[in-house]
Amino acid sequence: NKKTLIDELETLNKKLGLKDKANELRRDIAALIAEKKALACEMAHLEGVQVKCQEYIEERAKIISDRINDRLDGCKIVMFNVQKNGERTPDCILTNNDSVRYSTLSTSAKLRVNIAVQQLFRKHYDVDIMTWVDEATVFDNDSLPTPKGQVCYLFASDSPTLVVE
Repeated sequence: NKKTLIDELETLNKKLGLKDKANELRRDIAALIAEKKALACEMAHLEGVQVKCQEYIEERAKIISDRINDRLDGCKIVMFNVQKNGERTPDCILTNNDSVRYSTLSTSAKLRVNIAVQQLFRKHYDVDIMTWVDEATVFDNDSLPTPKGQVCYLFASDSPTLVVE
């Protein structure tokens, strides 16, 4: 009977040790839960800061593009690209006034955009120089671009002599 009591005492001591270990683990779990809540709050704060930074970047880019676009005639600059998933990514895209990207424009439309950009730099730097329109054969006589100031149109021809008009 004494042996049974000793075995039972050992079993109870083991259970008591496990109970202490379980209580210690419960305290650790409670501390981890509190830390998780604090980290979630910090993460929410940082996500808010990130959103504010993104809004600032977008607003700044919009202000810059609006200032440039106010000075451009015939084209505009778009500072953000909208992805298929709806996400906006920073970019700098040159388009015509109908929002067609420069890379997909026809040759004559590209020339018009190029002239508009030349005019922008002329205004900005207050420089008055002649505009050279290369490949003017892509335009009809009625639709030749007419930028401000002197213009020299270059036409391709089969004639061996240079004709200046």
